[in-house]
Amino acid sequence: MEPFNFAGVKISRMSLKDCAMIAMAAVKDRRKFVVAVPSSRMVSYAQKDKKYRDYVNQANLAIPDSTSYVWASKLTKTPVKERVTGPDFMEEICRLASIEGQRVYFLGTNESTLVKLSEILKQKFPSLEICGTQAFPFCDLSEMGTDEIIEKINRANPDILFVGLSAPKQEFWIKNNMD
Repeated sequence: MEPFNFAGVKISRMSLKDCAMIAMAAVKDRRKFVVAVPSSRMVSYAQKDKKYRDYVNQANLAIPDSTSYVWASKLTKTPVKERVTGPDFMEEICRLASIEGQRVYFLGTNESTLVKLSEILKQKFPSLEICGTQAFPFCDLSEMGTDEIIEKINRANPDILFVGLSAPKQEFWIKNNMD
């Protein structure tokens, strides 16, 4: 299904279930698969920053994390099925990972939030294997000690990496370190 073009940013028209199924198929096949979560604010940012817009448009999937996308798409023949928020998508991926035995890793935010997130997800999905978490320092991308972080992630050997650093920092970190 062709994505919905919202102000030059390509947004998936799929439901949460469909988005998660496509992402999990890539995980099972061990393919790199980038999911972008552009909010309405970030679509506005994409108007000024071509690198960010290109990143989102080149992602394997850009989930519709805004009701604006749903409303605007109703003017087309094939509207966006539903709003798919980043947290809802993450939770669905964790649910599926717990069933399939996939290992997840959380990168970003602060240590206390990562601990709380891990506790909540383990309560919901007791068989979810969280193989690591890493808080990120609040600083410029060039000051993040990325080599050590990547080494830690690689040692944990996750099947799925969630990066939550706030946009656009997280997108540029992923782009710079995907390989």
